[in-house]
Amino acid sequence: MTRLAREGLFGSLAKVNLLVCEPFMGKACRKPFGKAKRATHPLELVHSDICGPMNRFLAEVENQREMNLKLLRTDRGREYLSERRNRTLLEMARSMMAQANLPISFWGDTILTAAYILNRVPSKSVPSTPYELWHGRKPNLKG
Repeated sequence: MTRLAREGLFGSLAKVNLLVCEPFMGKACRKPFGKAKRATHPLELVHSDICGPMNRFLAEVENQREMNLKLLRTDRGREYLSERRNRTLLEMARSMMAQANLPISFWGDTILTAAYILNRVPSKSVPSTPYELWHGRKPNLKG
């Protein structure tokens, strides 16, 4: 949040109050090891699980972006980046539901909200947001 505020992604909003969110405490894991080649363009590198509807996903994305996939990185069936991202989504959703005392019927909306947030927050490895990389413009976080 501090980084987002520093980069001006909150626009003219008043000072953002950066309190510690207790439901998110304890989510930190050990730092990843090794550095891999970073993609610089959409579809340059896609991480995928071996199982799943990858053919449909690739067809839709390649058609939408009018680009072809350059590299598909797998881990021969072991858990890796896509599983880690899914775990992050699940942890965020559980924390949000617990904090707001929401019934299980809000699970789908909470997952979508977590994905929305993650797509608009930069990571340490990439200086811009996934939204910006995909759409070519900064996300509007002004509310």
